[in-house]
Amino acid sequence: MSIFTAICGAVILLTDSGWFTSILGIVISGFAVAPIFPGLMSDTHNRVGRLHQTNAIGMQVAAAGFGSAIVPWVAGAFARVYGLNVIPLYILCVLILLFVSFLLSQLISKKFVKEQHPKK
Repeated sequence: MSIFTAICGAVILLTDSGWFTSILGIVISGFAVAPIFPGLMSDTHNRVGRLHQTNAIGMQVAAAGFGSAIVPWVAGAFARVYGLNVIPLYILCVLILLFVSFLLSQLISKKFVKEQHPKK
């Protein structure tokens, strides 16, 4: 739900209908993105099981650190080449990629849980 709301905020930002809608899009995206990281952390045991929880959380934190370094850098590189108008489109693409990766992780985790705990 949060990712979808953030995508809606990015679409509002992408419309570029004026300063108010731009600020509204940023606020909606910001408030929607805020709970994603803690939500994913707290739900890790449901996706990978208690046995692999600590390793998975470590990998999630490492990926978050990598992403927090790479995503703004790529945004800056795009802005330098194509101008600042590309930033809303870039934000939308990153959020769609996040949504797709979340859906894939949900599918994989359901398969993983079924393999680890078959019904008797």
